[in-house]
Amino acid sequence: MEYLSLMLGSLATNCYLLKLGDGKCVIVDIGEGAPVLLRRLETEKLTPCAILLTHGHFDHIAGVEQVREKFQIPVYLHALDVPMLSDRNANLAYWISDSPFQAVQAWQTVADGQTLTIAQKDFTLIHTPGHTPGSVCWKCEDLLLTGDTLFHMSRGRTDFPGGSDAQMLESFRNSRRWRGITVYCRDTTRNPRSPLKKNTIQPCEVFNTCQLKKQKHQNHFPSSFPDTP
Repeated sequence: MEYLSLMLGSLATNCYLLKLGDGKCVIVDIGEGAPVLLRRLETEKLTPCAILLTHGHFDHIAGVEQVREKFQIPVYLHALDVPMLSDRNANLAYWISDSPFQAVQAWQTVADGQTLTIAQKDFTLIHTPGHTPGSVCWKCEDLLLTGDTLFHMSRGRTDFPGGSDAQMLESFRNSRRWRGITVYCRDTTRNPRSPLKKNTIQPCEVFNTCQLKKQKHQNHFPSSFPDTP
C-alpha cells in the first residue's frame, strides 16, 4: 500500500496517510499540527475517509477533531481509550503541551480482531494494551502500524496512568499474529524533531519482540511523571 507520513507536534508524532486510490485516504493518528496535515492533503489532492487511532494520548489525537469536523468522517479506536478523547488529564495534554485541547465529539469503537472495510481495503484492529489500556495496532494488507506499542529497537513506555508492563509483554507474546507483516513504527534512534522522510521509516521483523522486555525503554518523555494537578 502506498502511504505518506508526517511528523506532527513537539513530540514529532508519526501521522500516516494511507492511499486508497481515487484520491481517497485513511489517516492514522493526528497530533498537534492539524493545519500542516490539511495543507498536505490539499497538496496531494487527497480526501480522507476515516481516522484510525492507535491510542488516546494527546500527541496522537490533538488534531483529530479539527480534521473530523472539516470532513465529517468517522474516528475509530478501542473502547478502553475513549475517556482520553475528552479528558485532558487522562490524555496527558496538561503536561505534554500548553496548546488548547479540542475534545473529539464523535467516534466509533472497534473490538480486538474486528475488521473495517474502507474503500475496499480491510483494516483490522489488534489490541495491544500496555502503553495505554486501549492501545492498538492497525493491520492493512502486509502493513502494521504500531503507534506507541512498538518502536524501532524499543517499545512504548508503561509508566503512564493506565499503563502496564505485564500487559505490554503479553501483547508481544501474542505477536505471532504479526508474522510476515512489515511493521512501521517510530525510530527512536533519530532526533524526534528532525523531518521524517519516507525512506527513513524503519521496517521491523517481529519474530523476536519478546526480547524487548530486556531492553531499557527508549523515549523522549521525562523520566518521571508528575502528579495530576
